[in-house]
Amino acid sequence: MAGETWVRVQIHGPRGYADVEMIADTDAALTTVPEHVVRAVGLIPAVTVVG
Repeated sequence: MAGETWVRVQIHGPRGYADVEMIADTDAALTTVPEHVVRAVGLIPAVTVVG
């Protein structure tokens, strides 16, 4: 049985940084960050998921 590993990360951008807690998925090809966090630090989302 696989467990979850939670990590604290800092997302940095031109308007500062945000501390975020997320699940570490070592098999993931991409990282998913909430859009409001991305925009708050001044980054532009590459893809926006609605739903």
